[in-house]
Amino acid sequence: MHTHSREDELVYVVQGHLIARVGDARVEVGPGAYAALPRGVPHTIEVVGDEATLLASFVPGGLERFLVPRKGEQPDPTAFGLTFP
Repeated sequence: MHTHSREDELVYVVQGHLIARVGDARVEVGPGAYAALPRGVPHTIEVVGDEATLLASFVPGGLERFLVPRKGEQPDPTAFGLTFP
């Protein structure tokens, strides 16, 4: 579980299945559907089975620098508004 303070996260399932946990809710998501993971609400995703292909979007942008840092950068979750309980 983690929480974003600045962006909403959208996860589109291209292939496979996942379980999205948003707060106390648990939703199964399959191919062609998406999970909306809003800022300020603890959330996580869990892949069901061996693998899944996902497309993740963050709105507004910027979090991609945490996921794929520039050369020499050491990403700090708190600098990106992320908290992990």
